[in-house]
Amino acid sequence: MARKKLLISIIIANYNGSYFLKDCIDSILKEKSPSYEIIVVDDCSIDNSISILKRYEKNNQLRLIALKINKGAAHARNVGAKKSNGDILFYLDYDTILTPGWGSALRIFFSTYPKAGMAQAKILRKGTHQFDYAGDYISSFGFLVERAQAALDTGQFDTIDRVFSVRGAAMIIRKRVFDVVGGFDESYGYYWEEPDIAWRMWLCGYEVYFLPTVTVYHAFGTDEKQVEYYINNDIIFKGSRNAITTMIKNYESKNLFLRLPIHILFWMTLSIPIFIKGEFSKSYAILRGIGWNISHLYLILAKRSKIQASRVRSDADVFELVGSSQSAKYYLSKAISFVIGKPYNI
Repeated sequence: MARKKLLISIIIANYNGSYFLKDCIDSILKEKSPSYEIIVVDDCSIDNSISILKRYEKNNQLRLIALKINKGAAHARNVGAKKSNGDILFYLDYDTILTPGWGSALRIFFSTYPKAGMAQAKILRKGTHQFDYAGDYISSFGFLVERAQAALDTGQFDTIDRVFSVRGAAMIIRKRVFDVVGGFDESYGYYWEEPDIAWRMWLCGYEVYFLPTVTVYHAFGTDEKQVEYYINNDIIFKGSRNAITTMIKNYESKNLFLRLPIHILFWMTLSIPIFIKGEFSKSYAILRGIGWNISHLYLILAKRSKIQASRVRSDADVFELVGSSQSAKYYLSKAISFVIGKPYNI
């Protein structure tokens, strides 16, 4: 009976997702249960997203929140959480398809794992058996280490395991934990806001898991939404900026001083071959991300102070649970794949 009382709030941050929205919402509504709500936060779309969403006006499980200013996915997700009634927040991207059985799977998981603050659904690329995502580990230099790396799903990740971080396309958060850690950092806009909140959860004593009993199909890397869609100067800028910000906020002082210079050096090294290739704006975007952290250091340090004051778990403990040691070659190969817009595979 206790499991049935857990209300799930599905939150979709939408921006110009009219091509995908109907399929996404219809896949959710196949779950015939009163114990969930759908909140769509529209981030000032200029397509016909609103008209599509208004077709669901008669469904009292769905609410539309139309924002007047686009401040990025982190802000939209925080708005959805504030307006939610659920014990569990299930964040989906608008270009996903949710498979049946997710409701009972989430309730069983969060009832069984009391320390879990966050979980990552299994994400496969739409129309395939290829992984889009199965969670990340964290390297000692603050880079994310993907577990699946676009592998075919052969059941190799079909156990509930701890992971360091999740991806916003299908992430699940316990509402009270979301409130404890302060939600998403809205200064990120989008990109790296998920690893940041996951890191804060680990430091506060909670745990993050990969949950294979919930499967979501994502249009990322398909003909409908190719990888190149995600590679632009703004994403590269936010990639370097937000990764560095996340390290400054969350690492212990001794590790920050040792590892942050190496992390920044990797970004600077990456900018050189990009510059030589003649992609000057991409190279400059990396340097802008580094420079932003210097010019806004006082703001970052204020956030760091609050995070470190609430820390109950050491960096060593986090790394022991969800860390992964990798060679310099791995880091550079992963970074290059990110910039050129190609999936990274070992």
